[in-house]
Amino acid sequence: MKNISIKHTTSYLFGLLSIGLLLNACCKKDCIPPGKGGNNAGTELKAPATLTPVRDTYRIGDTITIRSFFSDEVFDVSSSKYFKLENFKFFPTTLILDIGVSPVDLYANDRFDLIVDTIYDYYIFTYSDGEISFDGHYNYEDHQYKLEFKIVPRQKGLYQLIQQVGIGVIQYRDIPGQCQRAKFTRGTVYINKGADNNIHLLEDCPDEEYKRLASKLKSVNNTYYPDSYFFYVK
Repeated sequence: MKNISIKHTTSYLFGLLSIGLLLNACCKKDCIPPGKGGNNAGTELKAPATLTPVRDTYRIGDTITIRSFFSDEVFDVSSSKYFKLENFKFFPTTLILDIGVSPVDLYANDRFDLIVDTIYDYYIFTYSDGEISFDGHYNYEDHQYKLEFKIVPRQKGLYQLIQQVGIGVIQYRDIPGQCQRAKFTRGTVYINKGADNNIHLLEDCPDEEYKRLASKLKSVNNTYYPDSYFFYVK
């Protein structure tokens, strides 16, 4: 195992939306129209992940494991169809926000250590401004995508972990069987099968914008945040 200690940084801004791939191809007669009901809304590939142990509160020094294993028959939420994607580049990324302060601090990856087995290509990526994210690639073997890593909190706080995939930033390729009409393809990570993932902790956030959001989504479970997990470190 390699244990990567994270240097402290002060500012880092990365969008909370999944990165899209603009696909330009003609629509074939036998292809599946993108979007629900063929409304050309684009493709939304589903990448499942688990975060364990499932708790709302961890202690400094606890180990949190994120694991994402799934078949290369990948589910498209928009069309409710599966597509065969062999050795596709999903570009997984982990972002951690401190939502226990106002305004929300978007740059909290540096408060966690990243532990990755050497068989995986996942690492601390440092941007030109000195800010960081956890980035890398899935392993692809035996028709399976595989990624597993651990994080260890080093500082108290109320956090939102966001696990993302950026689809095809470098590799421009069609999805087999899907109509392409210059529509964006994106991927969404579903942590713990879309469980609520402690979304109620948003109510503890002192940021007024987050408070309004928490109130709006209170009865909607975690529908708008399938890629997020909320937790305290105490």
